[in-house]
Amino acid sequence: MSVSVRQQGSVTIVSLQGQITGDTAMLKAVRAALDTGARSILMDMTGITAVDSSGIGELNNVRAAVTDRGGAIKLLVPSAVTNVPGIAQLSGFQTFRTEKDAIVSFGSV
Repeated sequence: MSVSVRQQGSVTIVSLQGQITGDTAMLKAVRAALDTGARSILMDMTGITAVDSSGIGELNNVRAAVTDRGGAIKLLVPSAVTNVPGIAQLSGFQTFRTEKDAIVSFGSV
């Protein structure tokens, strides 16, 4: 899996490519963003091809890291990605179909 991070206003967008497994790259990228003051995290799942059980655990670890620091985390899951193996098992995350809607949803977080 590859991870890239960019900023859109006050929202930090973490873009993921490939399979989400137990790889800690995602958590490291989010923690680095949190360390610089980020509190609104959007996980862009557009490039995801699969999510295994370890990947679901890793996403839950990311959510805990964000919420422990008083932040908010949301998922960008375009309709083209909804059939990716494992995506349906993600629960407890607020999801959006478009980046614009996701960013607007953070409001003043």
